[in-house]
Amino acid sequence: MTAHTPTAVLDMGTYGKIRVDNLYEMYVPTDAKDVYLTIYQTKTAQTLGSWVYDAAACLSDFMLTESFRKKFCPEGLHGKSLIELGAGTGIVGLISAYHGCDVIITDLKPLVPLMQFNIDKNLELFKGKAEAKELQWGEDCVQNFAVPDILVLANCVYNENVLEELLQTTLALSTNETLILACYEERTRGIRNLICRWHEMVSPHFQVTVIPNQDLPQEHMQEYVKVVAMKRI
Repeated sequence: MTAHTPTAVLDMGTYGKIRVDNLYEMYVPTDAKDVYLTIYQTKTAQTLGSWVYDAAACLSDFMLTESFRKKFCPEGLHGKSLIELGAGTGIVGLISAYHGCDVIITDLKPLVPLMQFNIDKNLELFKGKAEAKELQWGEDCVQNFAVPDILVLANCVYNENVLEELLQTTLALSTNETLILACYEERTRGIRNLICRWHEMVSPHFQVTVIPNQDLPQEHMQEYVKVVAMKRI
């Protein structure tokens, strides 16, 4: 009689339990021949945060370009510290860890198992460290986090009710030395208006620089994708 092996399941709390064999795989090429990072994602969870979106993939690609290095990070990613807010799958942080960043990818508690799963599946390829942690935005949420060299906000502007908490967290995790990178998908008028509202909120605190489309790699670039850099004023 053959023993039955239980199917592994990710317990994502209020977002549901997801069978590991139902996860979709996204293969990300690296600078090594025939070596790929594997990002696991799902649309069956009760959240939009468990999928890789074009803007996050485009931002990840941009951070590896010569244009990025010249304008924002002459020393490259290796040895930098990075925190990703609202990371979901953690794609930006995971690619950065491969290139030598020490990263903390963060999101709400139900998404931590997916982020940790992606770290575990790629751990042997990382040149930097990678951790997955719970972080709910707000004024007192970052006491156990050090200010990073790079702070990433990938598709974090989607709900007007959390913009104030997002601003508080962005301020708490940045200084004048921190490079903040954000990306959005302006798919609807409502989202475009929300992003405008967000930029109005941050303008007293940050200088916002829109990355020209010609500087963005084209593989994941779409007309609705927008990438910006922010620095404390």
